[in-house]
Amino acid sequence: MSYPVSKAKSLGKQLVNNVVDMTGLFERRIKQLESEPCWIVITYHRVLDDYAKDPFALGMVTQKQDFKAQMQLLKQHFDIRQANDVIAATKAGETLNKPTVSITFDDGYLDNLNNALPILQELQLQATLYVATGGLDTAQMLWWDRVIYAIHQSSANTLDVRNLDITGCDSPLELSPPNKKRSVETLLDGLWTTDLSRCMRAVDAIEDQLNVTTNQHWAPRMSSEQLRSFQQAGMEIGAHSIHHHDMSQLDQTRLQQELSESKSTLETLLDKPVTGFAYPAGRHSEVVIESTRAAGYEYAMSTIRGFNHSPIQNQYAIQRMVIGDNDVKDFKRCFAELAGNMR
Repeated sequence: MSYPVSKAKSLGKQLVNNVVDMTGLFERRIKQLESEPCWIVITYHRVLDDYAKDPFALGMVTQKQDFKAQMQLLKQHFDIRQANDVIAATKAGETLNKPTVSITFDDGYLDNLNNALPILQELQLQATLYVATGGLDTAQMLWWDRVIYAIHQSSANTLDVRNLDITGCDSPLELSPPNKKRSVETLLDGLWTTDLSRCMRAVDAIEDQLNVTTNQHWAPRMSSEQLRSFQQAGMEIGAHSIHHHDMSQLDQTRLQQELSESKSTLETLLDKPVTGFAYPAGRHSEVVIESTRAAGYEYAMSTIRGFNHSPIQNQYAIQRMVIGDNDVKDFKRCFAELAGNMR
């Protein structure tokens, strides 16, 4: 069964962006940024040439042609530096004298290698990828992709979650086509705030109940060998935990394991120090920050939307701007808003 695929932003928003862009306002605001000594970090998840693999338009996918246009815009206006380079410069006492942008990717999807990397290489740009290491070489989809795929593929009318112990899910969820997206969002919200072990058991139970098994071709991740290829192309690799769950909910033993083992796994694989970390979904606390520092990371990325003043004040809660299904005009709008916030 197929479902209509549409971008998350409304047609009205697109029309407004088109009109404003025609006035040149976005470009003028971006020009204003060129004199601001700040660090802007932008974040992608997936770069695809077909939205069919984003059936519920949850804002995690950027079209390949949009990504290229965005990279061209960044190269035109900003100094592009890898995150670890900016942090190293900060530690050396350097302050930025113009706006600097770092391009980052979270999770470790194969499309970052196949679709994004050739564009970065064509434009001679570098980026940073933060990788969740759990199941790296088992072709196991990340847990939220398993939920999305199971519900997308299922022909069931309902999903009974009453015995799955998922936070906030205490009644059956409707799975008729008009209700699937809402049910996916409800499930994911609940699973993010559910204990890690219970979350993983619930994902298994959802697949079992819907009689759907993992499809390694749905949301494929990079293998160890492919990660090495990504790094050898001049890209930075950082850690993103093992299981990609809310780290602020973990006990201290599990928290240290998620931080230390993901770091050591990547360092062994890449034969290079891993200095950067990205909190899964940006979720963190003061305890998580201190544990990240203690684990030997030199910086950590949040998903707090904004820009970073120079010199960087808090290297363990760096603000980022998450990019989803933004076309280049909406991308310009995001930067124009940042310029307005700097006043």
